Amino acid sequence: MKKITISDGVWFLFLICVFTPSLVMSFATGELSVSDTYSYVFGTIAGFAGEWIAYILFLPLGFITCLLPNDSYYVLTAFQMVVGDFAILAIFLFVCTTYPPTFIRRTSQPAESPQAA
Repeated sequence: MKKITISDGVWFLFLICVFTPSLVMSFATGELSVSDTYSYVFGTIAGFAGEWIAYILFLPLGFITCLLPNDSYYVLTAFQMVVGDFAILAIFLFVCTTYPPTFIRRTSQPAESPQAA
């Protein structure tokens, strides 16, 4: 079994706190302009977590929300067809099974011993 590292924890914290909320908010912001998207993200975060957290998180979440495709609503629709009202939870679970990119995963390989063959 792989030993859990700090980089794994940071990756999953990023997925849970930044990427997945951006993905879920992009479902509602498909037709909005960039400034309206930032306003929507700020209002959503302020409504759920408080205004002081919204001031910290709305820039990175808004940026990622603007980068996601406008027709990403169909991802939510597919999840709703399969799991119904638990679609947002299913999206969180699906995203959390994503492995970190290779530059974060540092696999330590044991050094080869110089043995005569």
